[in-house]
Amino acid sequence: MIIRSVLYDLGFSLDRIRLCQNGDEALDLLKIARSDILITCLRMTPMDGLTLIRTLRDPKSTPAPEIPIIFCSAVLDMKLLDDVRQAGANEIIRKPIDAARIKSHIDAIIERPRPTIRLADYIGPDRRRLPEIRLPNDRRVQSYWDL
Repeated sequence: MIIRSVLYDLGFSLDRIRLCQNGDEALDLLKIARSDILITCLRMTPMDGLTLIRTLRDPKSTPAPEIPIIFCSAVLDMKLLDDVRQAGANEIIRKPIDAARIKSHIDAIIERPRPTIRLADYIGPDRRRLPEIRLPNDRRVQSYWDL
């Protein structure tokens, strides 16, 4: 319910915000209704948020392969961050959630979308990080052999 009130505060119409108790409900809803964005969290049963993302990014089982996904969790260690990114989340937010953080992540999805990748086992945002920009006078060591 917190996310619903945050989205309402950002100007989203309450009749356009649909809540689901778990990943199975979300998949069922996406089969019958188009959605502009999905916000999910890790701890749901029987289907958790990570499994939901993987299902949505699987070309064989997805009802909405290109839906932007924001993943939220109170606990984000490096393994979970990597798992969520590899699963295909567009954005990741650490709880607690507030309107400014949700807005900045929605803005990122709209203003700076990552390219969509289409593979045999994955459809979704490019999971690679953007290449590092190196300036001509950059003095950082690039590899062991540059020493």
